[in-house]
Amino acid sequence: MSTYLITGASSGVGAALARQLATDGMLLALADRGPAHDLDSVADLCRKSGATVLTATLDVCDETRIADFIEDAAGKDGRLDFVFANAGVIHAAGDDGLSTKSARELMETNYFGAVNTLAPAARIMALQGYGGLVAITSISALVATPGSASYSASKAALMMWTDSLRLSLRETNVSVTNIVLGFVDTPMTHGMAHAERLWIGPDLASSRIIKAARRGVAIASVPSLRNSPWWFLRESPHAVRSALLARAYRHFN
Repeated sequence: MSTYLITGASSGVGAALARQLATDGMLLALADRGPAHDLDSVADLCRKSGATVLTATLDVCDETRIADFIEDAAGKDGRLDFVFANAGVIHAAGDDGLSTKSARELMETNYFGAVNTLAPAARIMALQGYGGLVAITSISALVATPGSASYSASKAALMMWTDSLRLSLRETNVSVTNIVLGFVDTPMTHGMAHAERLWIGPDLASSRIIKAARRGVAIASVPSLRNSPWWFLRESPHAVRSALLARAYRHFN
């Protein structure tokens, strides 16, 4: 039985990952901070598809609780195949992300929460000699835009941390995949006018994430074509990037 663990599993991309992975012979360990009934609904659907499901209502900011859940999941069938650090938050509409409060809140979940998830999983996988670690970062980690300060910083930090983790695990059979996620039709992006023009559905996004994880690629851009402007801006001279971003900001606002 293969064991896959997913955080942020009660909605959006996390729930879609769970639904697509739910098959006979699969042990799914699903975590989310709540509400519990949303996570239970996803778990019920997965069980109906034949999967064995463990759930935990927890906050990934709680280092001890997420580590214990990972240990429990790995101990259930004696293995841990893949871990998807998917839990994430964004600042509220109207918040430019420049305050200390926003910075701390987003770093706690998007960066430290992911580290709390991936670090104990990495130790288990290194000892067992195989496994895949998947970090859900963002196109916002490639280029900072007006209003995205704290979100961009938290995702960029996670991107750098996973790059270093990959180097540390290079002598093992453990892969580290950084999913540079673009706009997906989830509650997190609703209300963003520019996102609606570029987003894909969560089922399509999750299928591409699973494919990249199983291939063990270092970086996967999802969706690749629609994310290409951010990669172009990342490589552009600062003056060009700033001018293009200013024009885009005026257009969408």
